[in-house]
Amino acid sequence: MLINEQGTVDTYRIVKAEPAGIFDETVVTAFVKERYAPGLITGRSVKSQLLVEVVFEPGAEPRSGVLLELPR
Repeated sequence: MLINEQGTVDTYRIVKAEPAGIFDETVVTAFVKERYAPGLITGRSVKSQLLVEVVFEPGAEPRSGVLLELPR
């Protein structure tokens, strides 16, 4: 997701989904309408990029985490 200086999502892209297309809408709905802390440089708000991994497993609550690099 690309987060603007106000902390809202400007754009997003699903990098990888297995199986493709099944959970995309659920993930997008859960994350893109939220408000995030914008990036800061010398105390000033700046645009930033946030990469999030969401894992769905049968019988478990979905879990998510911020990634530091793209999945391989």
